[in-house]
Amino acid sequence: MREVPQFGTAEYQEQKGINRCKSCDEPIAGQYYRVSGAMTCTACAQNTARHSRPDNNQAFARGVLFGVGGALLGLILYATVGIITGL
Repeated sequence: MREVPQFGTAEYQEQKGINRCKSCDEPIAGQYYRVSGAMTCTACAQNTARHSRPDNNQAFARGVLFGVGGALLGLILYATVGIITGL
């Protein structure tokens, strides 16, 4: 009987001597991480995590604020044009 492929989890084939950390260029054996899509060793991944800024949701709040402001400005402009032209 044929083996049925599964698509729920990724299974990477380990290649000896080819898998190298993109940060420090050391060979990777066993556990590794992906940082921006690049294969990275545990030490470099932890170093990257320490130097990155924590997520504080300011960008989301700013996006919502500007979105609501733009919607109100568009509503005012649309109503003004409608009132002036009578459309």
